[in-house]
Amino acid sequence: MSVVRKTVDAGVEQTRRRMQMRRLRRDVEHKGKEIAAVVARLGQQAWERRVEAPAYAQEYAQLVARSERQEMLRRQIADLEREVDSELAARATTDAEWAARLEALAAEWDPVAEELASLEAAGKSAAERLRVAERELARTQKDHQTAQSRLAELDHLTAVDVEQRRTRFRSQIAGLEQAIAALEAQLPDLRRAVEENAAARPPLQIRLAELDEQATRARAQKGAALAAHEVRIADLRASAKEATAQIAALADEIAQLSAAMGPAVDEARPDAEALRAAYAAVDALESERIALLAQLADLKAECEAADITAVRRFYVVVIGLVVLVVLVLACLATTCLTGWVFVGAAAGV
Repeated sequence: MSVVRKTVDAGVEQTRRRMQMRRLRRDVEHKGKEIAAVVARLGQQAWERRVEAPAYAQEYAQLVARSERQEMLRRQIADLEREVDSELAARATTDAEWAARLEALAAEWDPVAEELASLEAAGKSAAERLRVAERELARTQKDHQTAQSRLAELDHLTAVDVEQRRTRFRSQIAGLEQAIAALEAQLPDLRRAVEENAAARPPLQIRLAELDEQATRARAQKGAALAAHEVRIADLRASAKEATAQIAALADEIAQLSAAMGPAVDEARPDAEALRAAYAAVDALESERIALLAQLADLKAECEAADITAVRRFYVVVIGLVVLVVLVLACLATTCLTGWVFVGAAAGV
C-alpha cells in the first residue's frame, strides 16, 4: 500500500511541477516581449532626445539622413504652397482682366444694339406710314376716276338738276385732286425715310456681329487661360501631396529604425538624464524575468531529482486505466448495439 501511495504522490507532484513549468515558460516569454517593447521605446527615446553614442553611430546616421530628408521635403512643401498661393492670385488676376474685357465689349455692344433696335422700330413705323399713304393714294385715285366717270355721264342727261349735280362732282373732283397732290408730295419723303433706315441698319448689324465674335473669342481665351492656371495648381498640389506621403513613409522608417536601435542603446547605456527612467524600467523587467527563470530552473531540477521509477509507474498505471476505461466503453457499446439489432430483428418478425 505504501508503494501505491508513493507512486501516486510522485506522479501527482511531477504533474504539478510540469504544469507550473509550462506556466513559467509562458510568463518568461511574455516578460521577454515586455522587455523588447521597452527596449524598442528606449531606442525611440534616444532618437527623439538626440542622444548619440559610438555604439550605434551607424543606425543614428541613418536616422539623421531620413530626418534631413523630411526637413527638405517640408521646405519643398512650403515652397509648393507659396507657389499655389501665387498661382491662385494669378488666376484671380486673369479672371478679373478677362472679365473687364468682356464688360468693355458688353458696354460697347449695348448702345449699338439699342441704336439698331431703335432703327428697326423706326423702319417699321416708316414702312407702315408708307403703306398707309400708298393705300390712301390708290383709294383716292380710284375715287377720282369714279367721280370723273360720273361727271362725264352727266353730259348725256337733260334732267333739271344736271347743272347742280355737275357742280357737285366738279367740287368733289377738285378736292380729290388736292388730296392726291398732297399724298403724292408725301410719298418721296416716306420712301426716302424707309430707304435711309434700311441703309443705316447693315453697318450696325455688322458691328454687332463683330462684337459677338470678339466676345465669343474672349470667353474662349479666358477659359483657356483659367484652365492653364488650374492645371498648374493641380500639378503643384499633387507634388505637395506626394511630398507629404514621402514624409509619412519616412516617419514610419524612422520609427522602425529607432526601435531597432533600442538593443544597441540598452547595451551602450549612454549617460543621459532623459533615458534613466527607461533604463530603470528595462532593469526591473529583466530582474523579474531572471526571477522567473530561476523558478523555472528550480522546478526543472526538482523534476530531474524526482523518483523516476515511481513517476514512470504512475504514468503506466494512468495509461492502463485509460485503456481499461476505453475497452469497457467499447464492450458496452458493442453490447448495446447487439441488443438493438436483436430487438429490431424481433420487431421485424
